[in-house]
Amino acid sequence: MKVLVAGWRDLSTVDMIGEPCFVIWLCGCNFRCPWCQNWHIVECFDCRWLDPQTVAERAAENLGLVEYVHVTGGEPTLQDKGLLELCRALKEKGLKVSVDTNGSRPEVLERILPYLNHMAIDIKAPLSEPDKYARAIGLPLEIVESYEIPAKVEKSLQVGLCNLEKVEIRLPVVPKVHEPSDVLRAAHEVEEVVGRTRFWNKAVVVLQQYVPSETVPSPFLREQPMTDAGLLQALAYKILDETEFTQIYIRAVDSVIKIKRNSFRRESL
Repeated sequence: MKVLVAGWRDLSTVDMIGEPCFVIWLCGCNFRCPWCQNWHIVECFDCRWLDPQTVAERAAENLGLVEYVHVTGGEPTLQDKGLLELCRALKEKGLKVSVDTNGSRPEVLERILPYLNHMAIDIKAPLSEPDKYARAIGLPLEIVESYEIPAKVEKSLQVGLCNLEKVEIRLPVVPKVHEPSDVLRAAHEVEEVVGRTRFWNKAVVVLQQYVPSETVPSPFLREQPMTDAGLLQALAYKILDETEFTQIYIRAVDSVIKIKRNSFRRESL
């Protein structure tokens, strides 16, 4: 069983909070997010089939520099059998494994749990509002409702919290796609899920800055500015004020900032 790979990076200091990692991009995705930075990977341009063992051997060359391999995409869980073999091969090489997912296939996450240490999951809109979720992921509302995508995303979050060392919960903030109120509502819904599991120490909440690029599929969003840094900071403080979370991270294109409760002055939205 092979995996369809777009490429890899020997060292990243921003793809996982607090962990330098080797990054592997797998091709294909079942979402069509209009602001996607990796559209060429979603559409499987310049991808190649590789044996999971070959990829694992390449990643293992960086042992000592990194202990984690972060498998992202695209949506890695679409290649369920290949992903399982890849995670197993990485684990056999003595590496820790992280998977980045949109949460739409919790059953795949459950199958790879024996080889998984960490998960990053995108909460792309309020889970209680299927229409907004559909708009955010670029799919018709009928598909989002018939496949119960928000419920599957919530289940994936629960699977990660109950079984893994850490779960990075990413809240994208994209101009003209997400209103501040949408991000706040999504944060409150995440708080409810984390509260039910009681694994507060595992949840790492991250606000994702949008950065326009030529790879973004929507011409309209390509012309939008990057998410305002002041807005991200104000959102972080609002979430800290209204939830039980004690720290929020902001991920920009080349840096990560941690904001703790009462650490800086508050700014209004």
